[in-house]
Amino acid sequence: MEKLFTEYLEHSEKMRTGYRKSMLPAPKYWKDILSEVMDIIPEIFEVIYGNVSGTFSATQEQNLLDFTPGYLLIHISEYQKACKDLSAILTALNIKDKFYPILRDYSSHFIAIKATTGEIYLISSEDGESLLHNSSLKFLETLNDFYSKGVYFLDEDGFLDYDYDLEGEVGLKHNPGVKFWVDA
Repeated sequence: MEKLFTEYLEHSEKMRTGYRKSMLPAPKYWKDILSEVMDIIPEIFEVIYGNVSGTFSATQEQNLLDFTPGYLLIHISEYQKACKDLSAILTALNIKDKFYPILRDYSSHFIAIKATTGEIYLISSEDGESLLHNSSLKFLETLNDFYSKGVYFLDEDGFLDYDYDLEGEVGLKHNPGVKFWVDA
């Protein structure tokens, strides 16, 4: 999984010079922060925060904000707040399952891992939960292929964007039978 994460960062850096540097090295205390909100730290968090800190929500370089189009990789220092924000959404939606956020957008949408199964979901205050990937491995494989197949590109202003139709095709290839990609 670490190889896939590193590959993703390399793709991001090729398209947006300075992206990896903007995420800074991982701080030594990242496990302490995650241990306060997680019983067991899933491997994907070991891979992410063992390598980078994430992106501050108020970063100065807006073109380096997105990990995926519209979503940033939660900075480790903002992780506990992200957990509280996600928990409030889950409570409002009456969802009892425990989720840990990975990515968040600028309003009330999260990409999160389900603690009991390791599946990756999109969670939004409007639409509830939608399964995206059956595992963290599928999540990273899919994202890497989004770069390889040209799903991700820079718009005319230099921001990360995506081809909606191609995203659905590539997403379905890596996640057969997952309703989100069938409907995309």
